[in-house]
Amino acid sequence: MRSIQRLSRSESGVALIVSVLLLLVVTAIGLSAMQIGSSESLVSGNFRSAEDAFYAADGGLNWVRTVFTYFTGAAQAFPTGGDVVPVSASGTITPDGTGPPPVGLGLSAVYFGSQFYQITSTGTAPNNAQNRVRARVSQITPK
Repeated sequence: MRSIQRLSRSESGVALIVSVLLLLVVTAIGLSAMQIGSSESLVSGNFRSAEDAFYAADGGLNWVRTVFTYFTGAAQAFPTGGDVVPVSASGTITPDGTGPPPVGLGLSAVYFGSQFYQITSTGTAPNNAQNRVRARVSQITPK
């Protein structure tokens, strides 16, 4: 009995030290998990903003492709006049040369020609993130 009491007296405080060390390790793991979660949330938010801006730019590009009044042979910005782009996009349309119709359309270069245009559309997300999309399109005309 005395040996147990002697043994317990010599170990007094060890359980406290071990529990404090374990508490410190668990706290460090918890803090690092919070930091990782916070940075992942920021990255996810930035990605979403960039994606929103890309889709706005792509929507502006597709909208301009359907409005034939922009393809006049002169460089211009869109939107102009009463036109309203259905997304948060703006951009320019620049003539990019002439040539035969694009291959694969089944059109003869003898009877048809093409005026090529470079469209640059810049989309803006709600938090002012921006993304730019460019496309080369052609307007096919009879010779």
